[in-house]
Amino acid sequence: MDSGARRSRSARDRDGAAAGPEPHHDPRGRAAARRCSSRPAAQALVDVVGRFNAQNGTSIAVRAGVDTGSVSSGLVARTSLAYDLWGDAVNLAYRVRSVTGDPGIYVSQAVRDRTGDLISYVEAGTVEAGTGRETVWKVA
Repeated sequence: MDSGARRSRSARDRDGAAAGPEPHHDPRGRAAARRCSSRPAAQALVDVVGRFNAQNGTSIAVRAGVDTGSVSSGLVARTSLAYDLWGDAVNLAYRVRSVTGDPGIYVSQAVRDRTGDLISYVEAGTVEAGTGRETVWKVA
């Protein structure tokens, strides 16, 4: 499955990815909230790692953070070019995935609001955002 997410460079203990909006319609045909395709990409990564663990007897875990919003991207560096992403949405996605040390997919309040009842969540904690404290949600 191609989620539309595109990887950017690795930095320390993380990889970054970005995806555009993906239209979604509920079974009744009403237009539902537009949702970011990064959440399905994160779920696909969790599924792949789960299959890898089952086949190889390993216990690798994934912790992903998802936010929605504008980002800037481009090539950076002088000697070794790298594609990178930056912006408030990137920073908040990094912070929401760091709310606990537990594996899973963590999303910002904005992502939860946009997906509504399409995805089940449990409250995972709070993080400092540009406008104050923000609730973080874990995909159930």
